[in-house]
Amino acid sequence: MLTHCRAVMLDPCTSAKTLGTTGEQYAAYSLIGRDWHLIASNWRTRYGEIDLIMLADDLTLVFVEVKTRRTTRFGAPEEAVHAAKQAALRKAGRLWLSQRRENTPYYRGIRFDVVSIQVRGSDVDLRHIPGAF
Repeated sequence: MLTHCRAVMLDPCTSAKTLGTTGEQYAAYSLIGRDWHLIASNWRTRYGEIDLIMLADDLTLVFVEVKTRRTTRFGAPEEAVHAAKQAALRKAGRLWLSQRRENTPYYRGIRFDVVSIQVRGSDVDLRHIPGAF
């Protein structure tokens, strides 16, 4: 699946929306490859969307924001996760926890990570930033 995602992201005809969606899938599969478990994806709230909610191999519940870019003209992908976005993601995370209290898997801690994906020519560079905020 990672190979398919890479091919879609490397195709210059791929729309920005498809690039973002495929980047989220690529990030999820990459983290699953590290023995993480996907709990939910694209969870929408009035505060915005949480791209991925995962349980890390150390039982940390991780809310993951994925940013995928073809260019650094406006900065690196992770720079798009500014203070207002971080605050909205924290609120969304609290809401998810409050609504899922009885169905949440056992976890030892909570963390907010960013996965930055930069598509450059024929390369896809994934950068995982644990505890980004």
